[in-house]
Amino acid sequence: MVHGLPGVAIIRGHVAPPYATGSFLLSRFSIQIQRLDSRLFREEEGASPAQRSSEQRVRKYSELKQPYFTNFIHTTRERSGSSDDAGVPGPRLDGVYSERELFREVLIRKGFDELEGLPSLLDKLLQTTAFNSAYLGFSRELTRHIRTDLADTLRSWIEEAGTTFRSDLALFYYYLWENDVAFPDVQFNPQAVSTSGVPLLPIQVFGMA
Repeated sequence: MVHGLPGVAIIRGHVAPPYATGSFLLSRFSIQIQRLDSRLFREEEGASPAQRSSEQRVRKYSELKQPYFTNFIHTTRERSGSSDDAGVPGPRLDGVYSERELFREVLIRKGFDELEGLPSLLDKLLQTTAFNSAYLGFSRELTRHIRTDLADTLRSWIEEAGTTFRSDLALFYYYLWENDVAFPDVQFNPQAVSTSGVPLLPIQVFGMA
């Protein structure tokens, strides 16, 4: 797992908001994957109000991710853990809005009005955006280490990453799966793609690392 970031939902090709898609969590011990069905991005006949609401949130996040969410993450990264931004939405006791709350107000004025009724939604989206940024950086670095076999790939990557490789091992295997990098020693479970709770790899793979 990327240091300092919680597990969040990841869908093949991009990181998706965990509140909307549900079931891809990265941890050191397991990977669960659920493809993002294209139905999330269009209104369907007979869809329930909850389904339509989730679709709308996914759509609005996708529309505002660039540049709003991405820029906010990069400009406030050093202060993202500040307790001043972690409270109840709205102005502080002295009437001054934090950067996070100003950002929330901007998003609401841009049409993301669901943020008003879901106080925890913004934090989840910010975590998703931060994780996505970290994973993209990780994948760019890992690309340079891909070799013709698993042992040489791991050796090249670990020589650069050092002992921190263990904390990023789940991302390493996800990268192989996402980019169709096939090694005889790595057998992904095809049922994990469509079945919630089924790990992409056996837990023992992480224990042997």
